[in-house]
Amino acid sequence: MEQPERKLEDALIALENNISELVTELSKAREENTVLKIKLAKQEELIKDFQNKSKITKIVKGIGPIGEDADKLKERIEENIQIIDKCITQLGRNKLDI
Repeated sequence: MEQPERKLEDALIALENNISELVTELSKAREENTVLKIKLAKQEELIKDFQNKSKITKIVKGIGPIGEDADKLKERIEENIQIIDKCITQLGRNKLDI
């Protein structure tokens, strides 16, 4: 084979290898993007949950019953928050399964 043809063939092989590497990198980047979107959605959900807990705590403090009634009310609210948290977690899992 002549020298110019050999150089052209080598350049084409190198180009094919570069394209193959770029396709692989793109695929990995898309997978990472999907994972990061899922993580972001989970973190946004946690932020909303914490904001809601903060609001509920402020409401409880604002109600202001005296003595044992306040403690019982706070305890019941905390129990309800835990139940709601479990529901949110299950809904999140179901959402990811879909």
